[in-house]
Amino acid sequence: MNDPKTSAMNGDRNVESNKSIDSEQQSNNATESSGPIDLDHVLVTELGQFGRYQLISLILVSVPMIFSAFMSEFIFSAAAIPHRCRIPECGESATGNYEYSPGWILNAVPPASGSAAGPASCERYVPLGGTGSLTYCPANIFNQAATQECDSLIYERSNSVVYDFDLGCQEWLRTLAGTLSKVGSLFVLPVTGYISDKYGRRVALIISIFNMALFGFVRAFSVNYTMFLAFQMMQTMLGGGMYSTAYVYAAELTGPKYRVITGAVCGSMFAIGQMLLGSVAWLVQSWRYLIMALHIPCFILVVYYWILPEGVSACLRHQCGGSPPPSYTTGYPSIPRVSPGNMYANYILVTAIEIPANFFALLILDRVGRKVTLSGGFFLSAICNITFAFIDTNELATLGLVLYLVGKFGISVGFMALYLFTSELYPTQFRHTLLAFSSMIGRIGSITAPLTPALMVYWEGIPSVLFGGLGLLAGALVLTQPETLGQPLPNTLVEAEAIGRAPKTEPRT
Repeated sequence: MNDPKTSAMNGDRNVESNKSIDSEQQSNNATESSGPIDLDHVLVTELGQFGRYQLISLILVSVPMIFSAFMSEFIFSAAAIPHRCRIPECGESATGNYEYSPGWILNAVPPASGSAAGPASCERYVPLGGTGSLTYCPANIFNQAATQECDSLIYERSNSVVYDFDLGCQEWLRTLAGTLSKVGSLFVLPVTGYISDKYGRRVALIISIFNMALFGFVRAFSVNYTMFLAFQMMQTMLGGGMYSTAYVYAAELTGPKYRVITGAVCGSMFAIGQMLLGSVAWLVQSWRYLIMALHIPCFILVVYYWILPEGVSACLRHQCGGSPPPSYTTGYPSIPRVSPGNMYANYILVTAIEIPANFFALLILDRVGRKVTLSGGFFLSAICNITFAFIDTNELATLGLVLYLVGKFGISVGFMALYLFTSELYPTQFRHTLLAFSSMIGRIGSITAPLTPALMVYWEGIPSVLFGGLGLLAGALVLTQPETLGQPLPNTLVEAEAIGRAPKTEPRT
């Protein structure tokens, strides 16, 4: 944080320098000022660290943060559905809807392998030539010593693209929705970062909002899975930068004293968006209507182009005309168990834990520092992951649940600290570009994570150990970075490189 004495001295110097700065800006309309802009100095001494201006802007930008969570609706629209083979010998014709688990089903279909209950998903017993009915289908018309693949499928539910496009036994194809969503994010972040740094945070935010709404809405009318995937990828490639843009806008809006609580609020807004996503999906079961219900309201946010003030840093760089209204410029302080079998309740409760994690991070970030908080979050999550790999979750279900939630708590603390830490490490001149590049690299993990369950054929604990090992490595690497607690936001690369270094002293003569 800025020292009060230093701020006072800077304020005295500004009295005499304001006139020269004004004349320089008038004579260099088409060029940048010769010296670096101290964003924190402007916030502390002129705009105020947190006042009415910041409060209104933060409330406005919180809505896109909430809506940005809707980009993950494929969790529900492309959710896996329990399915089994259609059994023509038992009266199940090629058309018609039939019960997923009739009383005779295990006579015709082997039980699912592992801990899963119910019939197998993609195989059935070989028929011997007899027939049964929908109410009675005996085991003696099937050879239970031999199996064959399904010719067609019966689904338990119809509220997913899996049902509409018959993806039941093509798990790799179903998961492409999530993978391509992350691939799209990989490309959008550096582009959004460039637009944000070049043309302003507001322009980048409006572009992201409109693209997310448009391509999401069109995807609701997909006639095949190829169209669904194409618009899924286009949506994230052109609109996936909404949260990062809104976060950078908010981080640059508040002074150093309130930047940590701003980060906690931003992270909590995203968690609220995830909870809202789960709630809407619970209420709107049809995947087409779900997508429309989530994305149509996003079009309303296009009006932000006219009502959302431009970001502070962009105004300083591009010499925005005028100044905030007088009433805006005075700074003043203001400020047990997851439901089994219900994927909506599970999702809501698991995402809800991010909110206390964010505010726990708020309590310790200004006390122990950004670096220790981030590293500690990685280490806690890693330990829980590795421990989880070596317990029997069937016998120790409660312990498994506790480890899962504690691990999620830890990584949520780390994620909240990560955005704040990197925002303070990167210079204003390139902050969003570098933050977007970092997020882009992070998407590599999101893309490869869905592939890790394939390793469970060798040992079920491999994915957990892999995540835990990477968490330990990440936590160790964070400790090699400089601490940003109490440091002013760097404005140039030179200032960013100097963070954590002892100031040079002139030799005595």
